[in-house]
Amino acid sequence: HFHPPNTFPLLAPYLFLLAPYLFLLGDIGLTRHPALFTFLRTLLAHSPRLTIFYVPGNHEAYGLTLAASTARLHVFECEFRGRFWVMERRRVDLGARVTVLGCTLWSRITEAQEAKCWSTMADFRAEGGIQEWDVAAHNACHARDLAWLNARVRAIQTTSPDRDIVILTHHCPSTDPRASDPRHVNSSISEGFSTDLSREACWRSASVKLWAFGHTHWNVQYVDDTEGREMLVVANQKGYARGGGVVRSVVVDGEGGKWKVVVGKGAVNEGGDGSKGKVSVRGEIVKGYEGEGYARGPVTWC
Repeated sequence: HFHPPNTFPLLAPYLFLLAPYLFLLGDIGLTRHPALFTFLRTLLAHSPRLTIFYVPGNHEAYGLTLAASTARLHVFECEFRGRFWVMERRRVDLGARVTVLGCTLWSRITEAQEAKCWSTMADFRAEGGIQEWDVAAHNACHARDLAWLNARVRAIQTTSPDRDIVILTHHCPSTDPRASDPRHVNSSISEGFSTDLSREACWRSASVKLWAFGHTHWNVQYVDDTEGREMLVVANQKGYARGGGVVRSVVVDGEGGKWKVVVGKGAVNEGGDGSKGKVSVRGEIVKGYEGEGYARGPVTWC
């Protein structure tokens, strides 16, 4: 999560990649800006073993309709087929043991916050926001994404119960106090960022081992142990474009069925806007699996 608008993703000159899979969880850049695709193309060219899983955020579509923005990502996907995945209600299997599910998971905005979200959030602005977009469209996309996630998780539990499921979303799937900046717990627009999925199959399933998200400008690492199952919840975000801050990778590994942070452990923050300048601020999780391991050395690009 780099939080555009910015003319070029801010971390291109100096991010180190420490694993063969990179999860970019939205708000990386605007799809109407060629610089976003230059950034992604450079990443893939300089790291030949790298595979990127890209979850579209809300900012990607600014200045376009949501459909037009997503179409641009799919055109780029065709250029790097098998190495760049647009995770918009998408399932990708990694070997025999791991399944990655991804979608934007737009939040659910209730009537109580609808007016405030509509008047405050940039998504809904006629100029510069998502085109042909309103709260009804936002909520319809939430319902579609949630139904898709629940259906896919149930199907995998039934047909492949030994698989570990990794879920990638842009919006936050929880209102747990650990998941968000405590300054915004009682915000009048909190529903534009987070939704309580604690009663949903996709959240309660013991097969779901890792849930990674962006959007909130707040970095977290904790284990949700509801009903005896353990699910690692991680967010690692750049924060606001003007916030500055330090950029570090977070690496997550699921060896032996125990999912944990192995690089960047404890990379949580106190502000989410980069003002502290001491914390992990990158919208990515990267993971090795089934003995493939991490890259032997840091990978850089310019």
